[in-house]
Amino acid sequence: MTDSGVEKQQPLATAICSRRLAAATNLYAELIAEPVAGRAHTFGDAVLLIRNRDAMSPYGPGPGGIGSKPGDMMDVQLRHQVAQGADVYLVGMEAVHQVAREHRRLATQLLLVGLRQLKNLADPGTLRHEYEPGITRIVEQQQLAQRQPPHQYTVGRQTRMQFEGVYHASLFTPPPCWPQAFAAIFQLMDYVLAVDQGTHASRAVVLSSDGQVQAQHLCPVDLARPKAGRAEQDAEQLVNSVEQSIDKALRELGARQRQAIRCCGIATQRSTVLAWRRNGVPLSAAINWQDTRGAPQLEAFRARADAIRRISGLPLTAHYGATKLHWLHQLLGSDPDVRLGPLGSYLLDRLTQAEVFAVDHCNAQRMQLFDIHALNWSPTLSDWFSVPLAKLPTCRPVCTTYGPLSGTEIPISAMSGDQNAAWFAGGEPEAETALLNLGSGAFVLAGQAADAGIPDLLSSIVYSDQAVCRYVAEGTVNGAGNALRWLEQARRISNLRSRLPAWLEQVRDPPLFMNTVGGLGSPWWREGLAPAFIEGDRDCGDAERAAGVAESILFLVQHNLERIQERAPVNRLRVSGGLSHVEPLCQKLANLSGCAVERPDEREATARGIAWLAAGRPEHWRATGEIRFFEPLPDPTLRTRYRRFTTQLEDYIDSGAHD
Repeated sequence: MTDSGVEKQQPLATAICSRRLAAATNLYAELIAEPVAGRAHTFGDAVLLIRNRDAMSPYGPGPGGIGSKPGDMMDVQLRHQVAQGADVYLVGMEAVHQVAREHRRLATQLLLVGLRQLKNLADPGTLRHEYEPGITRIVEQQQLAQRQPPHQYTVGRQTRMQFEGVYHASLFTPPPCWPQAFAAIFQLMDYVLAVDQGTHASRAVVLSSDGQVQAQHLCPVDLARPKAGRAEQDAEQLVNSVEQSIDKALRELGARQRQAIRCCGIATQRSTVLAWRRNGVPLSAAINWQDTRGAPQLEAFRARADAIRRISGLPLTAHYGATKLHWLHQLLGSDPDVRLGPLGSYLLDRLTQAEVFAVDHCNAQRMQLFDIHALNWSPTLSDWFSVPLAKLPTCRPVCTTYGPLSGTEIPISAMSGDQNAAWFAGGEPEAETALLNLGSGAFVLAGQAADAGIPDLLSSIVYSDQAVCRYVAEGTVNGAGNALRWLEQARRISNLRSRLPAWLEQVRDPPLFMNTVGGLGSPWWREGLAPAFIEGDRDCGDAERAAGVAESILFLVQHNLERIQERAPVNRLRVSGGLSHVEPLCQKLANLSGCAVERPDEREATARGIAWLAAGRPEHWRATGEIRFFEPLPDPTLRTRYRRFTTQLEDYIDSGAHD
């Protein structure tokens, strides 16, 4: 064998390892997205061919096999590739489809599945013992350890050896490097850790570099409502829940998988604030985003509302952080050891090995003290709201290095708000698509230019790095899941959520519900209005009331969506969050909006989005499972109720019906 032949004894390890993730992921995505029998897929100096599904002959030229007639794929394409010194592999179509079903992440794994009967593999027992369960399953399933004499055949002047499902150029015997190649393949499987600290739970999710969930854990957290207008959470419980979720998720992985976690992203509930000491000890509860204790201060700022919006991108409301931070500052005084900031900053302080007092642009904006043009705290807003800048964290881009996660060497490479992160759950959003997250609240987001804000909606930072800042228009509905919980408690309805789908299909004309739960969000921005049924409630049962509350969520969403559509076309809605799994609700949304609604079969949109950002926004980021589509159907009675709702809501606001 020539020196060049010896060099070709390590084609898999050399060709794949030398190009690392980018090239391997590109090839994998191409194969899974468009597996074409007889097509050559070039991967650096390696070429991978997919044989026809019906060409099952495992041995060389012959009936039904590759190279069965002159001038076919083998003769034309391979002759040139081999002449250029390429390594050539052939994988059966069944292997491609199997990989697609199992959501394997790299072309290297595609090759693993295609190696149906690898000959002369070094000690298979050692391989199974040494490497991770994922590879063990492939080894056992595909029976790679079976040893059979290799079959040789000739293309042109190149002697080739075939394994069933795999061809490799210029090899007379299987190379001794196969175990090392398997190890190299496994080490290429990079992972990212995503943390999602939400209103009702903390989650840790480990995903592969193409977005496939490998492990996850959820810890519920409490929300207290000590009095009207107040909503609080235990800061220590929030930290502990995050730490426990991370620990449990990592324990689901093997040692090598844990070592392959390259980065971490953290997303948190927005507009939740607290005070703490430099040593990390909290001095207050975490004042939740639903808390409106600062509302009495707002009257003094009415004359400056337009200026506040121009600087911060946010309308004047007590849901944002400024009035809450002012309340904390007045309570705790000017102690220089006191820190004030959003929950994300506190978690970062507690979760990093080194002292990091910083906040990302998305969470900083929700404090309503942030200048969205200068991308830093506004001295003007700080002065108006009487919140000292010295007590606030340093503002940083969403995607930057924040420091290593405590107890690990995993760098935190992205931080954001939960809804902002969810925008990227499927990778880069498509044009004319809006995101609707239906959780405790409902938030509809659509892309916008930096200088193209929509009156009475939010201009929210959705992404930033050292060079770029991107924005979305955002509509806010405070009462989504919260509104259903309000009804559940007010009427003492058991299992409302599980009964809701059937009720939505059964009830034809539910009563109209003035959904002011948590305050009326965009575009009205009103506090203090009491939630109430105003039509036909007297003779209604639980089913009718639940359907009325559910429809009110859609009506508020639709009103915001229409505002967005006045500036830019939206013809598709991507939905996420717990309520998105109520299928009759999704169908009503499609009918009302006239937009196609798609719901990926996943519940962790925020975790997926922050993972995508932390991983460096990989090009090939794939949804897990199927996507459920809801096409709009004619529903004139629903649209009639929507028009009645908007008219009644304006009248209700004018009446000033208070709690």
